[in-house]
Amino acid sequence: ILEFHDKEEFMEWHEVQETITVTTQKVTNMKHDAEIMFRVAAENEVGRGPNSNSTRYVRISTPVAAEPPVIQEPLKDSSVGLGKSITLQCVIGGTPLPEIKWFRNGKPLKSKKQTFENRVASFLIPDCNESATGSYSCKATNSAGSAETSCKLVVQDVPTLEVAEAVQNQRLNIAAQWKPEVAFGGFPRPEILWEKNGQALTSGQKCKIFVDEKTTTIAIYSVERTDTATYTVRATNTAGSASADLTLRVIDKPGKPEGPITFSNIMAESITVEWRPPLDDGGLQLTKYILEKCEASKLI
Repeated sequence: ILEFHDKEEFMEWHEVQETITVTTQKVTNMKHDAEIMFRVAAENEVGRGPNSNSTRYVRISTPVAAEPPVIQEPLKDSSVGLGKSITLQCVIGGTPLPEIKWFRNGKPLKSKKQTFENRVASFLIPDCNESATGSYSCKATNSAGSAETSCKLVVQDVPTLEVAEAVQNQRLNIAAQWKPEVAFGGFPRPEILWEKNGQALTSGQKCKIFVDEKTTTIAIYSVERTDTATYTVRATNTAGSASADLTLRVIDKPGKPEGPITFSNIMAESITVEWRPPLDDGGLQLTKYILEKCEASKLI
């Protein structure tokens, strides 16, 4: 016994007036565009049994020709910062509405964060880490066929450098120790390089370069005047690069004035003495010269 109910009627059930002896029945003369639910009961010589559970409402409409899925807007290659979230999206057509499945590196993905609304398929990836990097695919399938779109996702952060203000520009006496520390960030972990006046530096006898998980340090344990320079630290990874300059000025007493010492304007009670400044001013502006004299009669 097959019965149906029109949604527009108040719980009124109508019996299909045919003798049904199998478990499949074509119901005709239905009202177009009506929403109908069905239920069925079995009967034998003793009588009619209980009704089955009612079906969901189904709309009676003219069948629409099936059309295979079409990728109207494909997935796009993207990058995202470490720990950040990203939503992959594509627009897919097709009749009937296709079933959507997501894949990463060819393996199926299951997540409550995927949706398919208004033909927009979305997949949310929260709190991205290194394992989120890969190739993502969205496959749409219906009775008429299937379609697929893919993209690449890279998890990366541009390198950063943090230099304390106190070490950005330093002036040290000769033989002092210079050991500035620079903090760096970025993902993947960046490669660290040091330069002196634009020339690459390597760790050796003169200076030591240390690179830890999040910091890098250059160390000169006894500075000389020739260590005066602009030192550059560079951090580089696949996302980009960053650089920072540190200025070191090593100071000392000035060198001796350059000769020869010459005389001019020799008079009875005066003489003009002339010399050239020292080649090395000690890294500072000269404040004065000290001119000494000694009479020949007092030489020992």
